[in-house]
Amino acid sequence: MAFVGNRVLSPALGIMAVCFCWGCATGTETDTATQASMTTPSGSSSGTSDATTTDDPSSTGGEMTSDPSAGGTPGISVTPPGSLVVRELGAPATISVVLDSPPSGDVEIAVASSDEEEGAVEPATLTFTADDWDQPQDVTVTGVDDGEPDGAQLFTVELGPVTSDDDGYAALDPDDLEFESLDLYDHVMDPTLEETPTGAGWTCEIVSDAGVLVLRTLANGEARFEVRIGAGGTITSVRDVPPDDMTPPVELLGTGPITERVMQWEMSSSSVKYDHPDLIASDDGYRVDQAGNVDGVFAPTVAVDLDFGGCTIDVFSVPQAQWHPELDPFIDNKLSVRTRFRMIGNGRLFIRRTMLVDRVVLDGDTVSFDNFSVDSLNFIDTAPFAHLAYSVSDLGTAVQFKKVGEIPTENDQAVATTSGYIALLNVNEPMAPAVGVLFGKKEVCGASLGECEFAGSHQLSLREFIGEYVRVIPSLRLQNVAEGSIIDASAVLFMQPATSTAFGVNINEWSDSIDQPVVIPPDGVVWPDEFQALADRLRDNLSQSGTPTDLLADVAGL
Repeated sequence: MAFVGNRVLSPALGIMAVCFCWGCATGTETDTATQASMTTPSGSSSGTSDATTTDDPSSTGGEMTSDPSAGGTPGISVTPPGSLVVRELGAPATISVVLDSPPSGDVEIAVASSDEEEGAVEPATLTFTADDWDQPQDVTVTGVDDGEPDGAQLFTVELGPVTSDDDGYAALDPDDLEFESLDLYDHVMDPTLEETPTGAGWTCEIVSDAGVLVLRTLANGEARFEVRIGAGGTITSVRDVPPDDMTPPVELLGTGPITERVMQWEMSSSSVKYDHPDLIASDDGYRVDQAGNVDGVFAPTVAVDLDFGGCTIDVFSVPQAQWHPELDPFIDNKLSVRTRFRMIGNGRLFIRRTMLVDRVVLDGDTVSFDNFSVDSLNFIDTAPFAHLAYSVSDLGTAVQFKKVGEIPTENDQAVATTSGYIALLNVNEPMAPAVGVLFGKKEVCGASLGECEFAGSHQLSLREFIGEYVRVIPSLRLQNVAEGSIIDASAVLFMQPATSTAFGVNINEWSDSIDQPVVIPPDGVVWPDEFQALADRLRDNLSQSGTPTDLLADVAGL
């Protein structure tokens, strides 16, 4: 793997290579590709070739009839003459050029690119003499990174003018060759939602509460909601802070143990198992909880970056696969995760998780993930809530609406996409809050060269633990996740009074705008540069041990 600027380059990128045959001046066929040569003979006024060329009224392109070995008519043979493809910063393409007959003086052929920001050529001049006229010379064509995700672009390799004291060669003007330069990027991130400006009158505070990291939203200077962020970048609680003359603060999404917090992410794979007598059936499969697999054993946090002006918290963590501390570590695996929390709009909380999947060593052997699940475990205390809706219609109306006590004890369903869920507070007050956690409506994208391929599907699990809490689990069911892949997914934590007339409409609008989950291939190249820098940092963090703690304000230095 090599690095160019902030971009990662690798032979594993799937670069489209263009193979050439050297010295195929007579249009012969090789075992790797069928090649053709284009001969420009002196004095020809018309003819055909297999080349894709630019229109040039002065060109004398003609039939490939000249035989260099016979010392015949002056001509220039170009191999291959067709339309070629390169990729930005990818493998170069090579054109072979040779004369058809010995010249009476040196022959110089100028070489240039019509757009040096898309394609570069080398050398700028080819020089043939009476001694080496029949020895092919190469022109190397390389795609250039223009720093923009502009898709495929065309450029021309310009051959000529020809300079020579040999009048026959000086009269030639070889046809120019048209190339296509493919874009560099496997995935282009759309920052539109993440960069949504805050609404009028809305601000935020990032503070420490006895070492606990708190992001607080304020409307016109009055606190509205508090989100407490714990180990690994999970959410430990969400509180409603109503005006002073109303009810006291309410734990909207209550606290729980490490393995059962308000919003906890769990990564698992049923294709990676270890048969050990001390492991019960439910524990013998690969599993990583972002906050820590066992109560009291926190996942290590590498760093917490704060942007007070942008109301943004970035938590970098390296959760690790484990079963129980008393057992030997039969599995060796890390995940490198950046969880971003950012206030956008009118007090909404944007959440983006970007996760690098490291290799898995099970009892000394490297294994692969035939399947890989990313579950968002959402726990809702039943005490303050009366209703739960776990789907939203196209009009923003809550559907699959259930009262607490009527929610199925176990309900797994495959869904095309997972919009999220809404919890409604059981009070009849004008400012009674509702909480929605939205995951969007777009299918999973396996990113490759700017296109999306099948990478997996969605699933939704719903369960009520009577008298305790409701658990909602929107999941990504991914397939064949290779070592070094990056999984990127977003959500929006939506908090506002349930009686707001715009509640349903707003929920639908926000759900539509959430980016689709993306699986980026190992060593994939992404845009913008900030996202590529994040990918590099996630790789670097795999070598960090981090600090196992739930007090992230201390890690951030607050």
